[in-house]
Amino acid sequence: MIEVMHNEEIYISSIRDISSDFFSITIPMFQGQYYIPNQNDVVDISYVGKNKKYSFSTIVVKREKIKGIPLIVLKAPTKVTEIQRREFVRIETSIKVKGWIVDDEKKSLEEYLKVPSILVGNIVDLSGGGLRINISQKLNLNSKVILSFFINDEEINIMGNVVRILNEDMNRHIYGIEYECMKENIRDKIIKYIFEAMRKK
Repeated sequence: MIEVMHNEEIYISSIRDISSDFFSITIPMFQGQYYIPNQNDVVDISYVGKNKKYSFSTIVVKREKIKGIPLIVLKAPTKVTEIQRREFVRIETSIKVKGWIVDDEKKSLEEYLKVPSILVGNIVDLSGGGLRINISQKLNLNSKVILSFFINDEEINIMGNVVRILNEDMNRHIYGIEYECMKENIRDKIIKYIFEAMRKK
């Protein structure tokens, strides 16, 4: 999986083919919307490898279809930069959280926020890359969820995937959630809160 930045949104794509000079990706998508860059557009891409995050800029060569799948062909990057992964810093916490199970990916985050939440519990630890929640409801691995909580009196709304089931008993369930398509300004607010909490300890 790779992330493609466009208008301060993170669009998700995947690499389909790589050669020495070019590589092709699927059409980037964010909340059901596609981003289709034009030839010679510059695009910013990031990806995670071996617990490190990297980014680079490259140029769109062309659009093509292979076996009916639309792809974007890009120039191979000449320079790749490692991003400092502040999101690995994690703190224990107890923040009230409510949430929704994403059962229709065509609906936006804002549409889910308008209806009553079905998940209620606490965030038991928090990082810039994900969090763990303790709730009474049961979730499946790879379920998509939307979570809403407050830090520093500001409401934070995020979308994420259930990547770990850590504990399940009759009454409480603990799940590891990895953020998906998070805006960097939201991530920065979470990281700022984490470091402020660490300084107070």
